[in-house]
Amino acid sequence: MGNLQHDEKITRKYKYEIILHLSWFALSVLVVFLSYKLGLGKVSNPKQGFVPFFEGLILMILLLILISRGLIIIYGRSSYAAIKDEQTQISLSNIFIVLVSLLGYALFLETLGFAIITFLFLFVLFWKLGSKMVSALVISFVTVL
Repeated sequence: MGNLQHDEKITRKYKYEIILHLSWFALSVLVVFLSYKLGLGKVSNPKQGFVPFFEGLILMILLLILISRGLIIIYGRSSYAAIKDEQTQISLSNIFIVLVSLLGYALFLETLGFAIITFLFLFVLFWKLGSKMVSALVISFVTVL
């Protein structure tokens, strides 16, 4: 009985996710359509719709992957992926760290310059979100170079 309730909870969760993904898919179709109407141009001479068109296409492909994953979990009863997904918990402190770091990045970009603020931003993210301090320093330094 407990397993049935667990399956229903997973099914409900993925149905909501599929609805969300379908709404984003509709928005990406609209972006592709409108950017095509603006004109694509050529790679050497792009027009206004060039970048949004390809961004919309990439978004559509990624959403199709997510929608198919949800459908496989719901109708294919692939419970391993669903159980693994259930075990993943969202850490509010990590979200707060990322938001504060992004705000600091935006506020101090002009003052400190791109290289310094990007190094500090990456260092904080790598270090606070799970890397050791030394590896966070090295990865941040190499990335900024």
